[in-house]
Amino acid sequence: WEIEGEYHRLFNTQATCPSSEGNFQMVERGPIIGDVCAFYEAFHMKVVERQGPPDSLKMELGFMSWMALKTVQALEQDLEEENKVVQEAQGKFLGSHLGRWIKPFSNRLKEVTFNTFYTALADLLVQWVYED
Repeated sequence: WEIEGEYHRLFNTQATCPSSEGNFQMVERGPIIGDVCAFYEAFHMKVVERQGPPDSLKMELGFMSWMALKTVQALEQDLEEENKVVQEAQGKFLGSHLGRWIKPFSNRLKEVTFNTFYTALADLLVQWVYED
């Protein structure tokens, strides 16, 4: 119950740690969402309604997961050009979206919670994204 209650405090009811890119960039949110959606559309990833905004952490991580699947498919089918396109797009997405705001998000999360589960998760998330 403690982890669930803290989740709601952090991300839902009080939203002490917003989990959308637009909350961490110093630009208008509309162009961010437009660009993120363009990546999703280019690689045929459908945005499911009521799953949060397209620039949310779970959507951007979902896109990276989708791209990892596309990489595996290209490698299995020996599609070098497709693999190159996917790798380039992943790099651009990390450079212009997820990779730009994950550290400020993680820092904010660690500032507003002392729950060791969430502080460890914040550190792991940054390390995982930067390793990618």
